[in-house]
Amino acid sequence: MIRILHTADWHVGQTLRGFSREHEHRKVFERLEEIVVEWNVDALVVAGDVFDSQNPSGEAQQLLYNALVRLSRAQPRMTVVIVAGNHDAAGRLEAPRPLLEAFTIRVVGNVRRRDRRIEAAKHLVPIFDASGAMAAHVLAVSYPTAACLPNLTRLDGDSGSPVIAGVRSLYAELLDTLQGQMDGLPFVLTRHLHVAGGIESEGAECQSAL
Repeated sequence: MIRILHTADWHVGQTLRGFSREHEHRKVFERLEEIVVEWNVDALVVAGDVFDSQNPSGEAQQLLYNALVRLSRAQPRMTVVIVAGNHDAAGRLEAPRPLLEAFTIRVVGNVRRRDRRIEAAKHLVPIFDASGAMAAHVLAVSYPTAACLPNLTRLDGDSGSPVIAGVRSLYAELLDTLQGQMDGLPFVLTRHLHVAGGIESEGAECQSAL
């Protein structure tokens, strides 16, 4: 058995009516440290919107990376999986990836292609149980920007939204590419998407179709 703790929408660096939420974030991260140890968590997933802004302040970045290192030290064998959300600049989030991987923290940004084929390997993250055996995978997919999707003009024949068809095609391509690399183990697909049919609260920020 493995334990995966799913979180999302940390929005580090957010202010509310001009007031910083740094104190709240620090308290949440302290509690998160306690939880991953108390429950002996095997994997922590952060499913997008890690930062509140695509250009986070130095203070926000310091707060996040300090929290990630503390979590890793509190539960050293735990794998942390982070995907970019619509509030994140995927390239910026991925930039320190070589350093973060030393702490078993995997950051996944935009889908990239080479010779029109998805570079899929980075999206498949192995998860290990308490004995150190590989027990599952997380298939990590960031918020699908238009640049990540197949050419939308080729999907005009679809009876629904070309954007939805593009997202569906992207996930199908990822699964087809990675199917043979999963070693028959279970996998969890994590991503950052808007939900169709949701009800926005009054004054909710406007979001585009993607």
